[in-house]
Amino acid sequence: MKKFVFIISAVGFCVILFLGALFLSSEKKNSQNTSLIFLPTPTPVSFSIQGKGQDLKIVSVSPADGTQNIPSHQKITIKFNKQVTSSDIAISITPSISFTTSFQTDTVIVTPTDPLIENSQYLLFVRVKDEQVYTFTYLTPLNPSVNPPDNMQEMERDTAKNNNPDQYLRLFMPYSTNSFAVYSDYSYDNPPHYYFIVTLLGQDENLGKSDFISWVSSLGLTRNQISSLDIQYQKSATSE
Repeated sequence: MKKFVFIISAVGFCVILFLGALFLSSEKKNSQNTSLIFLPTPTPVSFSIQGKGQDLKIVSVSPADGTQNIPSHQKITIKFNKQVTSSDIAISITPSISFTTSFQTDTVIVTPTDPLIENSQYLLFVRVKDEQVYTFTYLTPLNPSVNPPDNMQEMERDTAKNNNPDQYLRLFMPYSTNSFAVYSDYSYDNPPHYYFIVTLLGQDENLGKSDFISWVSSLGLTRNQISSLDIQYQKSATSE
């Protein structure tokens, strides 16, 4: 009887060893098969910040801002801190004149194709990536054969009022009363122009609009001129 039990035990032990070896072999094969389906690690994608508005800056301009007596076909050279393309910037000149722009790596050259008018002030606007606007002022020489009248400044205002009401109204910015506050900004839309943000104060928005129109009329602009202006109304945060 003992001999029979011993044989059964030996056989059982051998079966256990066989099953254990079979299990380990299966696990090894599964492990090998699993390693075959591992995907390679993807290569990281790097995004360039070249040309972003907050990084692209003007480092110099020639002639310098505020230069007087510039020639009638004066080229303006604008140098940036890195390479610049036409998609990075927008350029406008007021009073409006025709001009060309050429891009040379980190430099832009603005060339008037119309002669600049004597006795005039020109503003060059350079908007960088919709985030920052640079403004440069230039004065053309006085015509030596013409003595400017004493009321030259008033005449220039009258000229702006009659021909460019947006430029005229900008001279009075910013302005505020109890019912409205207004400031101006520059748009590069075609045609480039100044537009006006009017914040309506208090609960009566119609009163604020009426007071603003009355104030603009008091400056001498006609109803048609006011209608031609780009006016944008908004509520004040405290009135909402």
